Amino acid sequence: MRAYSFGSLSDFSQEIAISFRLLQSYLYCMKLCPICEQKLPLSKFHKNPNTSDRRGTYCKQCDADHRRVIGQEKKAKLVKLLGGACRYCGYNLSMAALDFHHKDSNKEKNISELLKSKYETVRQEAEKCTLLCSNCHREEHYKPTIRRINARKPRKHGTSAMYRFCGPPKCDECKRFKREYMRKYMARKRAENLQ
Repeated sequence: MRAYSFGSLSDFSQEIAISFRLLQSYLYCMKLCPICEQKLPLSKFHKNPNTSDRRGTYCKQCDADHRRVIGQEKKAKLVKLLGGACRYCGYNLSMAALDFHHKDSNKEKNISELLKSKYETVRQEAEKCTLLCSNCHREEHYKPTIRRINARKPRKHGTSAMYRFCGPPKCDECKRFKREYMRKYMARKRAENLQ
């Protein structure tokens, strides 16, 4: 057993009181995040004046991940609401490459800023938009004086322009196009080899 040498009982009680205060401050400065289940210092939590400890429920990292997932789910609903593919070229492979283009100048806020808001608010703003892929959206803003929205026709399945955007799985028309294209290509190669 370890022996402590204190000058008097009051020195011992002061040492215990200091240790207790340090332990108490350590315990009160920590909080458990329910998602990652780690006990972290309060500085790792966002400030929230509406809670008893004046800190958010989740740690900053888990909160950011949680908000990102909710934003992606809202965007997926909006993309589905607006048809699920680019209005001009029919691109639908990656939701990250699809943008919301405001048709008129009655834009209140960007959709990306509103994804933090309630779904109804975002949906009302998205109904003012057209769904475009990144390339078509850039083209639309590159020549703002030329209105090509109604003039440009969507690509048709069974053509070279649409084949790379179709699927997966590829539709029957695009599969048929690819077979025919490869048959002609191989015939041309055979003819070149015979010469």
